[in-house]
Amino acid sequence: MSDKSSSQLGDTDPVGMASTSAPEAQRSSHLDATDTPFSAPSPPPTAARESNGGPVIRSRVGSGNGGPGRKIERSCQLCHRRKIRCDKKQPCSSCVRGGFQCYYPPIGQPVRRVRKTTIADVASRISDLEKTLVAGASQQHQAAFRPSPTPGSTSGFVSDHSMAANPRPLAEPASGPHGKAVGDEVLVRKGATSQYFDEVLISRVIEEVSEVKDTLALFAVYFPQAAPSPFNPMGILSALDLKQNLADLLPPKSGAIELWRNYVDNIEVCNKVLHRPTAEILIYTAIDDPDNASPEAMAVMFAVFFVSTVILEPSTVQRLIGEDKMTCVHRFKTGLEQAFAKADFLEHPSVKLLEAFAVYMAALRIHNPGRGLWTLNGLAIRAAQSIGLHRDGTMLGLSPFESEIRRRIWWHLLGRDGRAGEDYGIQNPTSFNLHAGVSFPSNLEDSDLYPEMEGLPPPRRGWTQLTIGLINIQGARTWHRLSAMASSWSDRPTPESVRAQIVQELRDYAEGFLRHCNPVVPQQRQTILVSNFIIRKIDLVTRQQWLHLEHPEARESFATEENLEEALGILDAGMSLASDELLRPYRWSMGAYPQYHMLLGAQYRKGVGSDR
Repeated sequence: MSDKSSSQLGDTDPVGMASTSAPEAQRSSHLDATDTPFSAPSPPPTAARESNGGPVIRSRVGSGNGGPGRKIERSCQLCHRRKIRCDKKQPCSSCVRGGFQCYYPPIGQPVRRVRKTTIADVASRISDLEKTLVAGASQQHQAAFRPSPTPGSTSGFVSDHSMAANPRPLAEPASGPHGKAVGDEVLVRKGATSQYFDEVLISRVIEEVSEVKDTLALFAVYFPQAAPSPFNPMGILSALDLKQNLADLLPPKSGAIELWRNYVDNIEVCNKVLHRPTAEILIYTAIDDPDNASPEAMAVMFAVFFVSTVILEPSTVQRLIGEDKMTCVHRFKTGLEQAFAKADFLEHPSVKLLEAFAVYMAALRIHNPGRGLWTLNGLAIRAAQSIGLHRDGTMLGLSPFESEIRRRIWWHLLGRDGRAGEDYGIQNPTSFNLHAGVSFPSNLEDSDLYPEMEGLPPPRRGWTQLTIGLINIQGARTWHRLSAMASSWSDRPTPESVRAQIVQELRDYAEGFLRHCNPVVPQQRQTILVSNFIIRKIDLVTRQQWLHLEHPEARESFATEENLEEALGILDAGMSLASDELLRPYRWSMGAYPQYHMLLGAQYRKGVGSDR
């Protein structure tokens, strides 16, 4: 993002993320290559400082190194990892220049040897891992209209994930049926298809099962069976059926109004996409006279009916519409697909069609965790770029109202893209935002916005229906920023203190909203609990990533008791969310986002403990 765009983001942040001009010089020393629109305004300095402003440089030598006058025969760990010459002083000159702690390995440190694995160990680990992974996906697998997953064949293999002395480039074709790994990059194969992973935690778990052929539990999660219709997303690219009248696919008018009300009450809080006042007029007009409604209006209406029906109980659907749930879901899906075909979405995308697309993907996710949704989200982002949503509307001469609506849908799509690290094991999934110039949406109620307005009012300080979406987006920006730092670690190692400060900036940003929320109001209670849950998870996962990057050989430092307790605490918080009676209407959204990171982290720590 350009500097100008970055300043716009700062202007629209309602609680004002910490931003000063002084840290910019410090920022350039580490983040020139990684700073993106997801970057926070002012990262902290890279090295700790004494009160007089001088750098603090410490040198540590591992236990067993002898006295301070001993001859150092090995390079310090940082120079060894960066593959540069070390002068072997205490501290070395390279660490002094960079402001990093200088740490030497102990004398005679043995090369890590793989513990000989017994048949009993293998059987126990695979059994435990399969149970944990299947439990993480149980929300989807237990749905009445989705068949139980059948584990994939055992023909797939996972490559050795150990750090080879001379790794081959990842682009080189892997020989044989095996996948291959370079560092934390893993390619898992199953027949003609494959899955790429580069997220640290998931890659580590794959390493645990890479010695054995039985990776069924892994395939059950990352190679799920294709979701059956109506939850297979392929239909969104259907051809136009000239014989199909979209009006014939609509429910009775009374049922249509109830489906819209259900959407407003129970879905918008968790998935704020539409501007309710204008969308309500659009939908009621289409309900009243569907034959003269535009394809965009029909697409929005069918998307709303589809997601609203999906979250309702079958008995409720039967009462409202007079037909069984599955029949209605199939009908509304067909209506949506035909509306997209009639509008020629790929060639003529529009903001309304993108809104319908976003609502539809939220519904699919409830029962379809497959990577097809991520692919579709990428398609939506490309379509958004083609109509200029990646540039702020004020720079394109658009009205304040239209500019704000475009900001909302653009950042919503980018925020959804940010879960790829947890859902699909892809660490830094998108480059769509690297050159974006779009201001952050304002914390405003829908009633504050109307087409004839001449300017935006000041952002609200209290809770709005957009608040949880803003915190989600800021969480995605933070995750992307830290991922960019991690991906450039070999060139520019970033201290743990910088990571912690970036997470603290996210926490402060969220607290600016949450302090105004009332926990006895269900919608605001949802915002408080979900926001704190997201921040705790980002903090834990990125802390684990930093431990791995700082000590890649030290498996125990990655899976500590502290991390295990935090992972279990986050899982407990998720269970509390799901069991809170005040939040019962929003449980559908909790089931749509399984906590794979926390489950895998707990399982990984359990595996480490079994080696001791």
